[in-house]
Amino acid sequence: MPILDDITLITLIQSDKRSDNDRAFKYFYQEFYSIIEKNILANSGDEQDAEDIFQDGLIVLYHQIKKNQLHLTCSLSTYFYSICRNLWLKRLRKSSRVVELSDTLQQYVAVEESHLKTLEKTEEKKMVASFLDQLNESCRQILFYFYFEKIRMTEIAERMGLSGEQVAKNKKASCMKKLKALIKQAKYFKP
Repeated sequence: MPILDDITLITLIQSDKRSDNDRAFKYFYQEFYSIIEKNILANSGDEQDAEDIFQDGLIVLYHQIKKNQLHLTCSLSTYFYSICRNLWLKRLRKSSRVVELSDTLQQYVAVEESHLKTLEKTEEKKMVASFLDQLNESCRQILFYFYFEKIRMTEIAERMGLSGEQVAKNKKASCMKKLKALIKQAKYFKP
């Protein structure tokens, strides 16, 4: 894969085309995964930790770019490394493992705590996604359209071949009821 500069990578991530996003993420994996993995392994982590932190870092970066919250004062690779480094530090603190990190890169930048909150929201979304997988395809689709893509009910009705907006609203309400029931049944649910 040819070398992509920061502007090209950001443009690919900002694109609404899934193929552009995939191209950017594939590039990140090819160019940066080994650096992140090496740092995690050198600092009390394992391969699964490296994979998780890398993916979480991509999610944080993706959301920052999509929301136009990215203000670079360094290269994109250094910034991404810093996101992953801070995520790893946060995970170590959370698990009560105190470690002096040895950096594989000499440079890193501070990442605001608000950006790390993006990850917490993402983890919550992953949990909800696991419950969504237990619903039928039409329920998953209508909830995805409404909550993740922020599509209006009239358009959802059209996309799903439903007879009208009210039918779509009723279906969404029914699917939400099923989702809430699944969440309440989970053994770790705390009211």
